This record gives sequence, structure tokens and C-alpha cells, in this order.
Amino acid sequence: MTNAVLFVTHAGNQPVKIETHYIGEQDRKIPLSDIADVIRDFFPAVSAAELGRYNLHLPAGVARSASGLSDKCFLTKDENDTALDPGCKLCDLVPSTLGVNSKPLIIEARN
Repeated sequence: MTNAVLFVTHAGNQPVKIETHYIGEQDRKIPLSDIADVIRDFFPAVSAAELGRYNLHLPAGVARSASGLSDKCFLTKDENDTALDPGCKLCDLVPSTLGVNSKPLIIEARN
């Protein structure tokens, strides 16, 4: 997979840019490969146990049915649930769901 840029937000804060591969001097030793990697990269100082409390969702206003993603990329079969499965590979995401064009992916704590 080539470098992809994701924008992710949490708790209504400013979106943060996350790259799957750093380019140039800051190459990642291990590129991000799935949703769990994105969540871990967003919260670098949080323990693995606490990271399990968070889900990554489609951008606000992007319906699951319009996302272009297969059902295997979602955490549940519920059409209204936009939470992405932590094991979903980043290469399975289509550009419209990558948090571009001011539509960041959203990290939310599980209820």
C-alpha cells in the first residue's frame, strides 16, 4: 500500500493528520495497516487495554450504504452503525471514507 493520509477527530477537536507511511526522513518502521493501528497512532500514550474503548467511525454525514465499504469493514451488521471493525485493512477503505475533503473519520468511546 502506498502512503495514504487520513484525518481523524475525537471529541469535536480539530482533525489530526495521520499518514500510513511517513515519507522521507521520518519513514515508519512498521506502516499502519488497519483501523486498530490508526486508533493506536492517534492515542500514542494510551495503554492497549484502554484503546479497546474506542471505535473509528465514518465521517459525519457519510451513510454506511454510501461508503463503498463491504460489510466486513464494519463492527456490526446494523445499517445505522458506522463503527469500523478494528481489523479492517486500510487498503479496503475507499478515498471517500479516508477522512479527506474536510470529512475526518471520527473516534468515539464505546458506550
